[in-house]
Amino acid sequence: MKPLLLAVAASAALGSTLLSPQVFAQSQAEAQVNALEGLAGPQPGSRRSGAKGICASGHFIGNAAGRELSRASVFKGDKIPVVARFSVGGGSPKASDKAKSVRGLALQFQLPGGEQWQMANISAPVFFVSKPEQFAPFVQARTADPATGKPDPEKIKGCCSKPALRIPLSA
Repeated sequence: MKPLLLAVAASAALGSTLLSPQVFAQSQAEAQVNALEGLAGPQPGSRRSGAKGICASGHFIGNAAGRELSRASVFKGDKIPVVARFSVGGGSPKASDKAKSVRGLALQFQLPGGEQWQMANISAPVFFVSKPEQFAPFVQARTADPATGKPDPEKIKGCCSKPALRIPLSA
């Protein structure tokens, strides 16, 4: 027990990066959220991404074609309540609907027995990073420099060395 306590104390004192995967994931998520906020600035009460959106509700009924592909409960043929959110990309709740930007669609299915499905989709034909740890640096590189009001082209050029991950539009 003493060696473990000493290791924890030494790790804390030295600022070691020996973090559990859960702690690492939380700090990575926080870095991503903070990077997104850097693009549009703080928007109290709004999301950091897809800040402008509208919700709708309805229902989904799975059909035989779905049942041929999956045994998931959503395809049984029951009437399933659904909440949908349509959004415009970016962190500004005042974004123009006419701007060329990513569009989002999020769905939440409320299934019997408390089961819940959530999914989110964006309209981008490619995703700009191939690994989660590249996301925050990529977004930070596109954050405007306070002196010029524009992103630094050199930061953009050097931020992520790997090419974007291509996501096919159809299977």
